[in-house]
Amino acid sequence: MATITSPAPLTGDASASASASAPAALRFLDRHLGPDAPAQAHMLTGLGYASLDALMASAVPAAIRCAPVRGIPPARAEHEALA
Repeated sequence: MATITSPAPLTGDASASASASAPAALRFLDRHLGPDAPAQAHMLTGLGYASLDALMASAVPAAIRCAPVRGIPPARAEHEALA
């Protein structure tokens, strides 16, 4: 089994190292945005996968995977959807 070490703390608005004294908006972002690209790459390297697709192929049995849905328009921002 691979040994995984913690990556360096993230920086920017979605910093995973925000303390309890950080603004509520920053704490919310920490909990809901997920890892940024460097943290994701670190995770995949530690797990021994080259991509998220490779990880998912290993973790999710083929019998229960869904084919990509076609014909759905690209995502829009909330203000665009409400316009």
